[in-house]
Amino acid sequence: MNRDKYEAVASVYKTHDYGMFKYLLGNRSIKPKRVKKIIESIKKVGYVVPSPVIVNEKMEIIDGQGRIEACKEEGLPVYFVIAENAGVDECTMMNIGQSNWSINDYVESYASRGNENYIRLQKIMEAYPQFTVAEIYGVCTNSITVNGYSTIVVKNGDLELSSNDYARIIRVLDYLVEMENVLDAIPGSSRVKKTGLAWVIENTKCDRKRLREKLFEEYPKLSPVVETLPTLYLSELSDVYNKRLTGKNCLYFDAMYKQSLRQ
Repeated sequence: MNRDKYEAVASVYKTHDYGMFKYLLGNRSIKPKRVKKIIESIKKVGYVVPSPVIVNEKMEIIDGQGRIEACKEEGLPVYFVIAENAGVDECTMMNIGQSNWSINDYVESYASRGNENYIRLQKIMEAYPQFTVAEIYGVCTNSITVNGYSTIVVKNGDLELSSNDYARIIRVLDYLVEMENVLDAIPGSSRVKKTGLAWVIENTKCDRKRLREKLFEEYPKLSPVVETLPTLYLSELSDVYNKRLTGKNCLYFDAMYKQSLRQ
């Protein structure tokens, strides 16, 4: 091997002192499944000098917290390098390259750093695990989510969820929970079913009790909900609501929604 063709650019250190490492605020939590997978790999192929863990000058782990936990459990040394001034942004980018962060990882990261908007979102997610972030976002923004825009907003740290929003979202989600069996029974897009119904009860003067009762009676007649056609779903909700109503008592949710988009 011709050593003139390369040079050492960083020192690799070795230690059994696991307590010297600190978990970086804003990093995603350590998943036991990931640690178990690393341990299984070590047992299968043997322990060779791994790619080193990356820490900053404060010994906060930028990349490799799962490897550290695996080494700790197996009593193996940790190899590491120090990247000065590295922080949560570098941590996020490196983790994305190795194992994609879930939307929950982003929420946890922003919440752990004290972002009140994400702390509220995290509380909602914990209280209502049957709703996805996209569905909660739709209720938050009073919109029918039909694409991945909500994911981009949440990942970028741009979510705005005030204390007033929080109280309103809880009320809407409680209503949707009452309708959970009906919504699950209607085929099609869960996001459109939930955020569409949320839009109706938030933006029209419908009688919520009547809508709930009629949906329980008529939901088997609804067509599969298509992600790209929320107005068709709203039109069928109107038919359900308007059954045996006449004149000014009838409400047309699809027309109201189209008008809201034009404003």
